[in-house]
Amino acid sequence: MDAFIGSWKLVKSDHFTEYLSALGVSEEEISVAQSLKPTLTFHQDGESIVIKSVNIIFTSEVWFKLGEEFSEETRDHRKCKNVITLDEGKLVQVQTWDGKQTTIVREIMDDNMFMTLTFGDIASTSPIRRYK
Repeated sequence: MDAFIGSWKLVKSDHFTEYLSALGVSEEEISVAQSLKPTLTFHQDGESIVIKSVNIIFTSEVWFKLGEEFSEETRDHRKCKNVITLDEGKLVQVQTWDGKQTTIVREIMDDNMFMTLTFGDIASTSPIRRYK
């Protein structure tokens, strides 16, 4: 988990529009999401891990303990159950709602984070650089 601790800046997202469309996100929300380049900060607070996302429109935080289910309402208003695990150095988040499931995998390679969001046969990838 230590490799993730710190701040990260989204560089770009490939196939993000297709991913959001598959989730059922509105065109207006997709347009806004495409313009955002959030900074993500990972830190530990006691036993909890916190992922803070900051952009020009909003700030959000997700608090979780590895392997324990938690609830979240996403920016596109899905009420989800999540479980995040650390598997071979990758943070694997499984998010479920209304009988659907998406997976978010974050991994560190050469001091960069790579995030892959998968829903069905649609995958979006994003390189994220360490931010000072």
